[in-house]
Amino acid sequence: MKIKNKLIGLWVVSLIFICFIGTGCVPHSTGTTEVGIRLRKIGIFAKSGVEDKIYAPGATYFFLPLINDWFTYDMSLQKIVMVADVLKGDRRVKDDLTFRTQGGNELRLDLIIQYRIDPQKVVHILKNVAVSNDALRDLILRTIGRSRPRDKFGELTTEEFYVAKIKEGKAEEVKTILNKELSEYGIIVERVSTGTFQFVDAKYRQAIEDKKIAEVERERWIKAKAAQEEKNNEWLQEAQARVNQIQQEWEGKLKEARLDADAYYNSKVNIAEAIKKEGENESKAIIEMNKALASKGGEVKLQLKMWEVLKNKKIIFLPQGNKGGIDLKTTDINDLLKLYGTKALAQEKKK
Repeated sequence: MKIKNKLIGLWVVSLIFICFIGTGCVPHSTGTTEVGIRLRKIGIFAKSGVEDKIYAPGATYFFLPLINDWFTYDMSLQKIVMVADVLKGDRRVKDDLTFRTQGGNELRLDLIIQYRIDPQKVVHILKNVAVSNDALRDLILRTIGRSRPRDKFGELTTEEFYVAKIKEGKAEEVKTILNKELSEYGIIVERVSTGTFQFVDAKYRQAIEDKKIAEVERERWIKAKAAQEEKNNEWLQEAQARVNQIQQEWEGKLKEARLDADAYYNSKVNIAEAIKKEGENESKAIIEMNKALASKGGEVKLQLKMWEVLKNKKIIFLPQGNKGGIDLKTTDINDLLKLYGTKALAQEKKK
């Protein structure tokens, strides 16, 4: 009977305690980019410990006080800024990375790491890593995020820090390494970017800057030279095209003149051939005529020809006397020719 009364009393006390607690539930909210995790300190209706449930962003939840605890994690893109400028970094001190390059020169480099929390590992983070975003950033990300970049950027030479592509490539390597090491802590690195850098030794920094200025000036002159050479080539091509045009024009004129000269020459050759042929024909005719005149009838033909020429012509003979005087006589040539022709024919007949 006593045991029964004790059990009844225990149930009554428990019921009173539950009613008391039930009237005192407190709200727990999450922001628009936050998720919530509930921690049961005392397991009355469920097992105590971190609840394997993620409470969605932008909502309010009610839990009993005292026996529950509440944690939130911001899931938005965040960054850790480690720079020399005390007004821009996460800390109000010089927070940039200091390391030595391959050449042994001490260098300070600004570094910014953008990251976010893996939503699938929020419960794991609360159980094993950190209870808040700040703790996660300061204890895990800052420690690893300063050590690994020092090692990788320390692989570069001093001159390579002036080449943007090389620095960007090394930043990608740092990002890959950080994601590999931070994944077990529920951190995803989205980007690693470098800012300004400076040498601890001011004299060396000035020497490097002077060298870079000289290299830039040299590159400028090389580009100017290349541009001038290209322009010279364009001028040369234009001049060559003009020369080719003039050459073609004069070759055309020369060909035309040559054709005209050949035509003129051929015409003169033809004329000369014609003259030669005509001369040859006349020569043959004269030869034949001479042959004809040298024959027996040639003399007669000649006399007849002379007669034809002198026919009806008046001829005056001016004979000179023995005493130096002039005896002017008029002779009828026609009668004279007739007389001479008659005699010639008579002698020919006799022969």
